[in-house]
Amino acid sequence: MRYHLLVVTCLCILIGSVAANLLHNGDFTSWDSPTRPTGWFVEDTTKAKIARNADTVRSEPYACRITRLVAGTGNNYGVRQFVPVTPRRVYTLSGWFLDNDVNARGGVVITWCRSDSSAIRSTSVSYTDSSIYTWQRLIKTDTAPDSAVYAKCMFRIYGFTGSPAGGVVYCDDAEFIEGAGGVTENEFWGDNNVTMNITTIQSQHGVRIELRTDRVLNCHLSVYNLTGEECVKVWGGRLSPGNNIFFWHGLDRKNKPLPDGVYFVGLNIATGENIVKKVVLVR
Repeated sequence: MRYHLLVVTCLCILIGSVAANLLHNGDFTSWDSPTRPTGWFVEDTTKAKIARNADTVRSEPYACRITRLVAGTGNNYGVRQFVPVTPRRVYTLSGWFLDNDVNARGGVVITWCRSDSSAIRSTSVSYTDSSIYTWQRLIKTDTAPDSAVYAKCMFRIYGFTGSPAGGVVYCDDAEFIEGAGGVTENEFWGDNNVTMNITTIQSQHGVRIELRTDRVLNCHLSVYNLTGEECVKVWGGRLSPGNNIFFWHGLDRKNKPLPDGVYFVGLNIATGENIVKKVVLVR
């Protein structure tokens, strides 16, 4: 069987609700007051101060400035928003942070909630790197549990052991999108130095996926359809340094052929980093 594959490495722009940002006021343009962005719930103001900022922004006119009011670890707060979700769908939360303060770092996390807003489980936190002095994007991708009704999307400030109060981070251009392919990033990811290349093998192997890293990673590799549903997990576990080769035969998790069309190959790393590439499968 012959496979033809088109790889799109630029930012994916999807059609309809798949690409829609489910967050209200994700770019922090609108504010009810100088300390409360419209559509966002401000968490504990004794632990983290929220302020409208026009001087340090990624997109005009405003960004959200979060100041840590407590020392050390724990007491991590910021802003959050509840978004209705569909169980067993994949969702991607992302946001841009400026973290040029060694006393704090930014982070994004999803908590899946029931109809009464009680927590089912949370994802791990995707953190900023305080050694990067430009805007950096944090991404968290996860599948909504069977009983999930809401996603609590949180943008917070975190401290370090021994860090004093007063650390500052800025966040802007937040998105929560249904589908793993809603956000596509460059092949290079921070200190992990991970690349993903996809090529066509004219044989029974089908799609060849090459992952390269300079260190051991805990991650999983999956294929998703346009609605964000996971079609099949290609691999999961510890990725060894060097080149790692995998093959996707165009089959689902039950080893049945999937129809021709658009799919997304996603590498999800335990540290919160993700690489997603759009592919078109044609037999």
